[in-house]
Amino acid sequence: MQNISDNIIACSSPLGRGAISLVRVSGPDLTFLSQKLKVKNLVDKKVIVKEIQLNDGFKEKCVLTFFKGPNSFTGEDVLEISCHGNPLIVELIIDSFVDIGCRRAGPGEFSLRGFINGKLSFLEAEAIDDLINSENKLQLNASARSLSGEFEKKVDTCINELLKLR
Repeated sequence: MQNISDNIIACSSPLGRGAISLVRVSGPDLTFLSQKLKVKNLVDKKVIVKEIQLNDGFKEKCVLTFFKGPNSFTGEDVLEISCHGNPLIVELIIDSFVDIGCRRAGPGEFSLRGFINGKLSFLEAEAIDDLINSENKLQLNASARSLSGEFEKKVDTCINELLKLR
C-alpha cells in the first residue's frame, strides 16, 4: 500500500490531446508549494493565473485552484492545475512537481484518500469508477445514484428492516 502521508500528483483528465488538462496534487500540507510556485500564498478556493517555469526557456500559463483540507475531495490540501492539454506539457508539470517533493499517484489513490479521510463512503468511492466507466445511460444513471448516496441509503434501509425482522 502507498504511503498516505506524502504528496501525490496525477493528471485527472483523460489521456490525449485537448484544449485543457487538469493535473491534481493532494497532500496533508501543500503550503510549501507557495514558495516553489513563487506565489505569495495559496488561499482556499482562490483562483490564480500563474506562469510555471517547466524547463529551460519553457513556461506554461496555468490556472491554479487551491482547496484547503479538510474541505476538499480528498480531505487534504488539494491544488488543481489547469493547463494546455498537450501530453508533453502535462508530463513536464508532473515531472517538475515530482522534483519538488510529490510522487505520482497510483490509480484511484485520490478516491482512496477521500475514503480514508471520511469524505467518501466505500460505495461512493466505488461509484466514481462506475461513473467514469459507464458505457450507456442506464449505467450512468445507476452510478450517479450510487455516488449521490441514494443507493447506500436504500441499502441501509433494507439492513435496518432486516434487523427489525430478525
